[in-house]
Amino acid sequence: MRDAIVIGAGIMGTTITRALKRQGLKDVLLLDDKRPLAGTGPSGGHLRPAWFRQIPTEQSEPAIELLEQLWGMKQEEYWVTGSDRFENMWRLDTDLVLAEPYTAGTVSSIAHIKNYPIVYWNNNEDRCRLLIVATGAWVSELIPYIPVVGKQGVSFRIQGVLPKKIIHQWAPYKQVVSHQQTPTQYWVGDGSAILRKNWTDQRTQQCLDRCLNVTQVRGKIEKRFGLRPYCTPLSPEDPCLLKQIGPRAWVATGAGKSGTIAAGWAAKRIIDATT
Repeated sequence: MRDAIVIGAGIMGTTITRALKRQGLKDVLLLDDKRPLAGTGPSGGHLRPAWFRQIPTEQSEPAIELLEQLWGMKQEEYWVTGSDRFENMWRLDTDLVLAEPYTAGTVSSIAHIKNYPIVYWNNNEDRCRLLIVATGAWVSELIPYIPVVGKQGVSFRIQGVLPKKIIHQWAPYKQVVSHQQTPTQYWVGDGSAILRKNWTDQRTQQCLDRCLNVTQVRGKIEKRFGLRPYCTPLSPEDPCLLKQIGPRAWVATGAGKSGTIAAGWAAKRIIDATT
């Protein structure tokens, strides 16, 4: 029997996996089938205080501390356009998340036998002492009674060097944010997220034009599409849905644009409850 199985190797699942291993769990299986439109790929990994004001400080501060310990998350200084003001914002390097080792596999179903979860994946059956379902917009495939809506967005990785990191407000609760991802490539996104059925090529071009108008740095463009998961948390103070679905099983999803803080928050809550 495994110590734990985590389904979903996005920012939520990998953060929880790292946290469990840090607590001393030896046999933690991280499963993922790397679907197109997974949410972490286009994410910038930003964590802006204004985005998580609803979380009590006694919960947000331990979540941030855990992310710093697990990922080396750092604060960076961003220029707020149209002013001479700079704002500090945390950023977790999502390339580290995407590089995290995982086992490739598709989970067909989960069940409980004598209070221990069992996971059916590929041609395998694995029991575990702790199960975490963190499959983002696809949670409902394994847990049908939890409705999750996936909203599509896009970000861009563009060849070039930015003179400074940028925050640009372009609509209420919408910002273009940009940072240098590698020495020769920067990341930029405008925060758009709508139902996938309504996404069009025209929408992609509008997002790109909006981003380039802010950065003014043009080069070879890589487009990254993904689905942000949205659902109703148990409390208005919570950044995502974290729910116990069995004696030794949890689901964590629905963070929307708050995936970075939600990953640290959920990992801390699960550790406190189970180890």
